[in-house]
Amino acid sequence: MYIDLPGVRLWAVDSGAGTPIVLLHANTGTSLASENQISTFSSAGYRAIAFDRRSWGKSMADPATGPQPGTIAGDLEALAGHLALDSFHLVGIAGGGFAALDYAAWSPGGFAASWLQRVQGSWWTTRSGSSPRASRFQD
Repeated sequence: MYIDLPGVRLWAVDSGAGTPIVLLHANTGTSLASENQISTFSSAGYRAIAFDRRSWGKSMADPATGPQPGTIAGDLEALAGHLALDSFHLVGIAGGGFAALDYAAWSPGGFAASWLQRVQGSWWTTRSGSSPRASRFQD
């Protein structure tokens, strides 16, 4: 689905039910890279949300509706507001991990207390350093 936000038209996928988890794609990818994670988290009862970052994949900057160049953190904050996400888990994959850290510094109250970041390899990592599977993910 497309979501029109200030300065950008974002392409997003939203599984629609459960505790929200927002997935940030790698610098070399798009939201398509999150298909398996969306399926896994949705099966575990979470609301999985992925979006193509500004000017990646199907998302397009829109100078007529807001300032440019914009930021991932700003777009994520606007998306969270649009989707009425009071709190959410944040998963950054590879370069998306840097975007997750940027958002955490920019808006420290926006994400849930236990969030995930994946910067390389095949392990999910929480703030505490453990490696939970989606079915054991703790809110």
